[in-house]
Amino acid sequence: MSREASSASPSQSNTETETASQTVRDLIAVRAYEIFQSRGAVHGSDIEDWLQAEKEVLQQHSQPTC
Repeated sequence: MSREASSASPSQSNTETETASQTVRDLIAVRAYEIFQSRGAVHGSDIEDWLQAEKEVLQQHSQPTC
């Protein structure tokens, strides 16, 4: 019975991690789209937009909140 309880915990942790990862991906996607729009919605720089958005979002999430 204790084996079942211990196996539930890593599963829950994985679910929480997956949810957090999805949230960060969603934030990056939204920011990348904002960057795309700010450049006049000109296609061809999707990778650069994504990388810039990723950098901004990850920096924002790594800063401690006061």
